[in-house]
Amino acid sequence: MTDEAKAARRAYQREWARKHPDRVKEHQQRYWAKKAAQQQAQQDEEPKDQQQQ
Repeated sequence: MTDEAKAARRAYQREWARKHPDRVKEHQQRYWAKKAAQQQAQQDEEPKDQQQQ
């Protein structure tokens, strides 16, 4: 992808996010909830791995 195309995509995404702050907020909440669940799952698996060794 050319630099001009990348710049155009970033500009469009910034404009879209500016026009849809509620959707951006919802996306961020889903993202961080998913990351927290992944981290919790990883922490839950660690003691099992240590017991098997």
